[in-house]
Amino acid sequence: MFAMEQGYLSGTVLQKWYFGDLGFDTNASRTVRNILNACSLDWRKVTAPELDDVDPRLVGAAASAVIMVVRSWRESVS
Repeated sequence: MFAMEQGYLSGTVLQKWYFGDLGFDTNASRTVRNILNACSLDWRKVTAPELDDVDPRLVGAAASAVIMVVRSWRESVS
């Protein structure tokens, strides 16, 4: 069972996992590759938990260019 505090709605129903609608996200892949390059990590070897340990933060300007937005690598990819 999932608890409400885990972010699941009360009407959540467990179902068999289906991957038929999944697709490759080219933009997300490019973003990850850029992050790995900036951290001098080999995309062929590094794992997500290893990147979590590095914990790179990415800074970008908001639309106003006055406010700076800081995101984790996972937030930047999504």
